[in-house]
Amino acid sequence: MEFWKTVKKCLKEINFKGRDTRKDYIVFKVFQFVFGFLGMLFFIIPLMVFIYAVGVKTGALPETVKNVNINTTYWGIYCIIAFFIYLPLSIWIGIANLCVSVKRLHDFNISGWYYLGYIIILICLTFIKDQSGIASSIVTLAALAEFVIFACVKGTDGPNKFDIPEGENQKQVTENTDGVYLLNEQQANTEENH
Repeated sequence: MEFWKTVKKCLKEINFKGRDTRKDYIVFKVFQFVFGFLGMLFFIIPLMVFIYAVGVKTGALPETVKNVNINTTYWGIYCIIAFFIYLPLSIWIGIANLCVSVKRLHDFNISGWYYLGYIIILICLTFIKDQSGIASSIVTLAALAEFVIFACVKGTDGPNKFDIPEGENQKQVTENTDGVYLLNEQQANTEENH
């Protein structure tokens, strides 16, 4: 249940304030992978079957399997419904992923604006047309390096500039052995008394 509790927290906290632990990052990446796999299984593959069936019926594609009898109406309706379910969920999970990644940078006491620069560079490299595939290799290696660094490197010990709110009610935050950030007990007790 801890897995779903962490996923729910990451999906609800769509903002760039605060810090996220390594555990939060890893759990959300696993959830994102499972969601992508289910999206491929229930949306991408049926969409490919639908496109193939329409292509065969219109004569645009040769019939590679004899006696293909796929009802394109039902497949088309299914693909439209799956699209309108999958697209908003994908956008929501993508934005939550961006927030979790920025919060991991905050855990290193680094501004989240650096992540924007990283994303822009990856997008630019993705659209470079090179014959040798160096740009796509750099994108793959950069994404792998991001995952390894964010998942394995411990954040700053104790408080940093991203978990102390501005104003009078500044809270001291510490990390316990489970990697969960907690208020100091003394401050938590004084807040309860007020």
